[in-house]
Amino acid sequence: MEALGKALLVEPYLATVVIAGGFLRHGGSAEQKSKYIPGIIDGSKTFAFAQLEKNSRYDLHDVVTTAKKKGDGWVIDGEKFVVLNGEAADTLIVTARTKGGQRDKAGIGLFLVSADAKGITRKGYPTQDGLHAADITFTNVEVGADAAIGEPENGLPLIERVADEARTALCAEAVGAMDESLKTTVEYIKTRKQFGVAIGSFQSLQHRAADMFVALEQARSMSMFATMASDFDDAKGALVRGRGRQGAGRQVAEVRRTAVDPAPWRHRHDHGGQDRPLLQAADHDREHARRHRLPPPSRQRGWRAVGLRLHTSFRGSRKRELWCAFACLRISYHNL
Repeated sequence: MEALGKALLVEPYLATVVIAGGFLRHGGSAEQKSKYIPGIIDGSKTFAFAQLEKNSRYDLHDVVTTAKKKGDGWVIDGEKFVVLNGEAADTLIVTARTKGGQRDKAGIGLFLVSADAKGITRKGYPTQDGLHAADITFTNVEVGADAAIGEPENGLPLIERVADEARTALCAEAVGAMDESLKTTVEYIKTRKQFGVAIGSFQSLQHRAADMFVALEQARSMSMFATMASDFDDAKGALVRGRGRQGAGRQVAEVRRTAVDPAPWRHRHDHGGQDRPLLQAADHDREHARRHRLPPPSRQRGWRAVGLRLHTSFRGSRKRELWCAFACLRISYHNL
């Protein structure tokens, strides 16, 4: 994941390999593993985890979608929102309630559902980080008895474990983005000249680069710490992973602030050039927007006010500044 973060890769690796692979590894039957894992390995199959509902927010046990028994199989009804890679996935892993009330922790099952099954409606759209998601409606969708992953009435522990692993993987991706941000920033201050010398020779900028390097190494260590704790299944392991992700997240925010916030870099020797390294990320976004015919980030609702606020903090070309601001938001939104 760290290597993917360095390139800001917009591929369904998280949804297919980390999340779907995690469900199959921890809870799948031998038949399910032999059927789906080879396709994950050779890239012929993609997955999506359909869990979020209209009012569930961050509660994994808040599930309204139902799975009712019908013969040996199940009938699924409900709606799922912001399903990452849901627009293009071949197979959906759906959380559905087999018994109990909306917020009961017992009675939640996981089901493998073909994305082209009768009764499924998908509405896809781009997300702020360059990926795609979908809102999915299930209407009398029938699946067989072999579609259930693990215990149909006790799937929450499995969901929590895989969600924990996915968050840890995102920390590693964020570390990769941090590494690349530091690399491009250092390369720039070594080559950008002001008053006849490279601005990297000025002590104030060296201090900032050193702070970024320390924060990067701290985040990498905490990310590794959380990853190593993934082997522990008990509550102590979950606590250790949470602390590791929290520590890595703080350092990600610090590097993001230092690399993008103009105030620390505003110096009489590098005036006017502090935003150059981020243009590479902005170029990535522009190319992705061109290929997928997406509107420019500055026109997307919800981020406009933030972009304009950052706009007032930068100097130089206004058009370049907005692209830099939204490149920063792209990294932070996806990884934090």
